[in-house]
Amino acid sequence: MKENQVIALISNDKVGKVMAGPGIRYFELAKAFSRHFKTVLFVPDSCDLESKDFEIRIYNSSKISSSTGSKIKDIDFVIAQSMRPPLIQKVKLLGIKYIADMYDPLTIEVLEYARFDSEKTQSNVYNFNYYSQSL
Repeated sequence: MKENQVIALISNDKVGKVMAGPGIRYFELAKAFSRHFKTVLFVPDSCDLESKDFEIRIYNSSKISSSTGSKIKDIDFVIAQSMRPPLIQKVKLLGIKYIADMYDPLTIEVLEYARFDSEKTQSNVYNFNYYSQSL
């Protein structure tokens, strides 16, 4: 990667003075990337924080594909946990590289939670948590 390339992170969670783990993670990732690259952090709906190190762009979470899609023309790389198909298509059409953020803390938490249990119990706890999320 060249230093003048632009990396965008798309947070699916609120970023602001009050935020949960996913928002904190994306804010901190943006700070880390901004040490080496021009970085843009996309956040849903509003943000009461500012950064001198990276740009923050707001998108409408109920219209994420069109709202974000109109603001990515200057982006070279997108990092996101998930994107809707219309936004993926826009990213592809613009020649932007998509880096899928596969981080899933629940899987790791469940493995730690059941680490001293029998293999059968570990499997049951994992399956319960994994499959109940997809319902």
